[in-house]
Amino acid sequence: MLATDIDDHSLEFAKRNISANCLSEAIQLFRVDSKGAIFPEEVVNSVEQIDFTMSNPPFYDSHEEIASSLAKKELEPFARCTGADNEMVTPGGEVAFVSRMVEESLVLGQQKIRWYTSLLGKYSSISPLILNYHVHALPPHGYTTRWVLSWSLQDKRFPLDSTYDPDMAAHSTATTTSSPSLPLARFLSPATLPATYFTPSLAPSHLSDPIEDVQETLDVVLRELVGEFVKAGAQDSLRERKRRRVKRSSGEGAASSGLEWRWSTAAGEGEQGGEVEERQVWIQAWRNVWSRKARRAMTATSSAANTTAAAEYDAVPARPLLELRITLDLSSPSSIPSPTVSNLPPCPSDTSPQVKLTLTWLRGLDASYPALTGFWSYLTRKVGDRVKLIGSEAERDREEGGARKERRREKAGSGRGRGGGEGQ
Repeated sequence: MLATDIDDHSLEFAKRNISANCLSEAIQLFRVDSKGAIFPEEVVNSVEQIDFTMSNPPFYDSHEEIASSLAKKELEPFARCTGADNEMVTPGGEVAFVSRMVEESLVLGQQKIRWYTSLLGKYSSISPLILNYHVHALPPHGYTTRWVLSWSLQDKRFPLDSTYDPDMAAHSTATTTSSPSLPLARFLSPATLPATYFTPSLAPSHLSDPIEDVQETLDVVLRELVGEFVKAGAQDSLRERKRRRVKRSSGEGAASSGLEWRWSTAAGEGEQGGEVEERQVWIQAWRNVWSRKARRAMTATSSAANTTAAAEYDAVPARPLLELRITLDLSSPSSIPSPTVSNLPPCPSDTSPQVKLTLTWLRGLDASYPALTGFWSYLTRKVGDRVKLIGSEAERDREEGGARKERRREKAGSGRGRGGGEGQ
């Protein structure tokens, strides 16, 4: 661990605390210049890699701002602030201080530091700082709420689950003047938000397990993207479906084909509470294989005699273009909101179930967001079309089956009538 401070007095006490806790081998202290870099070269270059940084910057621009903030409070503070001037006040306040951190991170580049984080003491500081960064709220402690700004120049996405804290939600009714009046989600860019899709309604009469069948449908779509041809329909035998499911469980695709994926099962929370089983697929897209242009290129290289072109197409990039997770769980019609996105089918008026697909982006730069939306649009469109097709095939089978039964009944009835006449 590397620790920096601009104050000799604070550094002396930090040194005593480190020694008293036998951490001298684990923590290095550095004195830095208040007018110099927040991430000085001698500190950053003292190690090969820094996983993350933490900062608790001075919140205020001046003593007048501190007095003004205290005057706006409805109640007297429960504790007296004993922070020194260098701990409480800096030119421009915390917005200017953290802005310096952001500018320095851009100079340091992608390789040295994985994640940058800073505490924010004021809700009003979030908006000027967010840009394309991820904002997360800390659970409240007592009557104080703080916020953390986190950003990275690498392609590992921040865990989306941390944008919502159930403990924080449970305490949100507490009286506190520092609680945000608006949800933090409003500050998140579209690239950080989860995406959801609801399949067309599934007739329970022909699908014993809707999630299993949508899982199989999604797997077929992925297989076709890597060049496999899979015939899947309502008429498939149980043996054929079982064979595909066994094959699917082992994970498929390859980096050379541009797409890899594996299936897993996880425990999730049901709509009415309680634990339910969720199906998840983890996907690595090494290159775009879903656009019309990419599919044409794959077809051309697979049939072309030009081995050089085929080799260039099969070349594996140094890192995946995208990494994502898609979770499948069952949703009853009453729990499904009215769709606001064009690719969502209308909610059914009957009681037929729907399966909800939730996309979580795990890895990829913001510049790859158009590729992510294109991939998601392709998958949901193909899955929706196939679910409708399977439903149509099943409906046709039911109608044909009903017609055959009716003809057999009519034939049996006419046979009995002829038999009775001969007896007379």
